[in-house]
Amino acid sequence: MATGQSVESRESPGLLANRDFVLLLCGQTVSNFGDIIFDTTLTLWIAVRIAATTAWAPVAIGGVLAAATLPVLFVGPIAGVFVDRWNKRNTKLAADALRAITVSVLLATTFIGALSPGIQIGMIFVVVFLVSVCAQFFAPARVATIAEIVEEERRPQAASISQLLSSLALIIGPAAAAPLFFGVGVRWALTLNALSFVVSWFGILAVRSKPLPLDPQPVASSSFLREFADGIQFLMSSPVLRTCSVWLLLSCWEQAHSMHSVSFFLPKICTLPPCCLDSSVQRLVPECWLGRFSPLSSRPE
Repeated sequence: MATGQSVESRESPGLLANRDFVLLLCGQTVSNFGDIIFDTTLTLWIAVRIAATTAWAPVAIGGVLAAATLPVLFVGPIAGVFVDRWNKRNTKLAADALRAITVSVLLATTFIGALSPGIQIGMIFVVVFLVSVCAQFFAPARVATIAEIVEEERRPQAASISQLLSSLALIIGPAAAAPLFFGVGVRWALTLNALSFVVSWFGILAVRSKPLPLDPQPVASSSFLREFADGIQFLMSSPVLRTCSVWLLLSCWEQAHSMHSVSFFLPKICTLPPCCLDSSVQRLVPECWLGRFSPLSSRPE
């Protein structure tokens, strides 16, 4: 029996042999790194350049956090209902294209020298808000695509790998963003973020996903409100999902709050040069990747 199991395991290719999963993962990883560099760069841009000598700089940085968080709270819960009705591949392509265009517009404004600090910060708020809105549609479409291109028994391992790379981006991204910002300027950081969405777009375009088989029994069409209410009821009926939802919300808020606070207050309190932000942020988020490696070695039964 052991021989039969070993033969079966040799015949079953690993996740890294799955071309579509590797393409999707590479695009997601590049996009995640671009997002973290983008968020850190905007915070430094406001704290060090745009509003460095103003008393309302912390409020402006808090506005960036609010612009990124509001879509998560109000758009995220309803985005999944629309994604279920739409073509997943086209949804991801549209989300990446819109994010690349939006960041490119913000990049173009950096070449206009007559903009006041208020206008610059207002445009940053709008761009961050729109990018976050697109992310709320991209994320569920990506998860659905993983279910289409990965075998059911390997999906937990695929989710672990995806989360591991996202956590690494959260750690390495700020460490790269600070030297990038102070070394070559905000324009290069914005350019890298826009290009990350382009790379993700081409990766998604190359993925050959197949829709999951549908239930042969006809399903009565339901309204958006009914589907949304069913989803909320399902979420609230599961203690595990309720706990995970609260934990994710608090975790995301804490991570964003830590990065925004450190980038503004640490140089002032500790008389630390802003360019040293990379090593400081690295010490704040090591818990993001602890425990991610154990699922990688697990094999489906």
